Amino acid sequence: MSPSKNGITMPTLELERHDEKMMQELAATLLQQNLDQYSSLAVTPDGHPDSRSWVSIQKREGIRVYKESTRQQQQQLRSQAATGNGSVKTAKVPPSLLLMGTIKGHLDDVLYASAASTTEAMLTKSKFIDDGAVDCKVLARIVEPTMADPMHFLNVTWRCFALSEPRDYVCLDIAGWGHTARGEHVAYHLIHSVGFDALPNFEHKGVARTNMSVCWIFRQRTASLVECYARGFYEFDTTNAMLNSMSLHAIASQWLSCVKLVAYAQSTKLARLLNCGKGVISSDGSESDSGDGGFGQFGSNPYNQTMSSSTSSSSNSVVLLPAPPEPARVPASRCKLCCKSFRFLGASRRVCQACGEDVCSRCSVKETLVLFSRSRQSVRERKKKFCKQCVADAMRSDAGAVARDDFVAVAQAQHNCDSQRRSRAFSLLVCKPSLTYDTESQDFHCVPRQQADNSVRGNSVESTQALTISAIFWTERSRCGVKFVVRACFILRSAIDCRV
Repeated sequence: MSPSKNGITMPTLELERHDEKMMQELAATLLQQNLDQYSSLAVTPDGHPDSRSWVSIQKREGIRVYKESTRQQQQQLRSQAATGNGSVKTAKVPPSLLLMGTIKGHLDDVLYASAASTTEAMLTKSKFIDDGAVDCKVLARIVEPTMADPMHFLNVTWRCFALSEPRDYVCLDIAGWGHTARGEHVAYHLIHSVGFDALPNFEHKGVARTNMSVCWIFRQRTASLVECYARGFYEFDTTNAMLNSMSLHAIASQWLSCVKLVAYAQSTKLARLLNCGKGVISSDGSESDSGDGGFGQFGSNPYNQTMSSSTSSSSNSVVLLPAPPEPARVPASRCKLCCKSFRFLGASRRVCQACGEDVCSRCSVKETLVLFSRSRQSVRERKKKFCKQCVADAMRSDAGAVARDDFVAVAQAQHNCDSQRRSRAFSLLVCKPSLTYDTESQDFHCVPRQQADNSVRGNSVESTQALTISAIFWTERSRCGVKFVVRACFILRSAIDCRV
């Protein structure tokens, strides 16, 4: 991805095996602690926490965000002072937040929307639900999704937020399925700050690196309601009570964006239907029959490559020809759903972006999709028209099956990318001038292949102490009118070991 608007680019992270194991152990410990905390939380019969410990600060639809009361914080301070024999009387307890409530939907859809295992998914999710993140990136993958469990992952991620002042976080990001102490089946998403010396900070650009720890837990309460729970804390590097209060309220507003998770899952499913359709629609609103298929989140569509082959009878070569063009689309005279005739000149006709069928204005709806631009430099929201049947099909589709299809698409796209890379590397392995390294001058000399082979046949190797690099090849490419030289991978082989 391109740098963010403030010119910040976070590099990827290479982890050693023992570091990955340590991250897995830390994630398991934190997850168990949060599940126990969730099970032991005392709530009233109407689903609210104890008012003596938590104070409601914001509400949206069926979700409330609570702030830890001052009395509770003072009790924690006294507890810390008692355990430290009075040596930590000035200790600062990070303010805790609690989210509780319900949203309409299904648990699979909520986890499918919440579990963003790639940079593209994180960006599209933040853009759609508006959680306050201005930039984010997956820095390292420790546990990747699988076909059996496509919504479980463990990553090291980076997020940059613009609150009262810009802040960024390097976190351990884990999502998946679990069970509480009472045996309840829940979905979780845990984000916990970690530190790595190899990662730079951007304090010189006005972005403060702070810590956070938040755990989201979702449970299917009824057939159509999902219980939402989140608890966490944020460290603030200032003692200004007003700034801290403003930051807490801004974070509470970001937490309330969880009410859009089900809508985001529906949008993602509709985008997938759009990708599988005949037309290709980018975020700039243009349509075409080729390109990336709108696969901004998953790369190029590996299943839309329609090619036909014909084999010559006089040769063993196979010639790939493009598929014949599809016949021109003939507009229908009636709506596909209600069979109502269109008005004069088809003024009420709408075309579904997913199935391509003609529907009337009453049977079509506009849905917001988050798509990457063709240059993949930005994420934009676009409203597309769909028929009500496709919208209903997207809502009824199993999120787990969709996640598995996404996993297959990502794996196939990665396989195609690796195959193309290997093909380009193999195309370089042709007879090109060899490069000879002279140990006396300690320099490379480009000589023709035949001359290099002749020097090997003779005993000139002993006199010149030359080593022939038999697989270094040079190719010139042009980009933007500037030529540069790309050196392929090479094998250094002693000329004495060469045999004709």
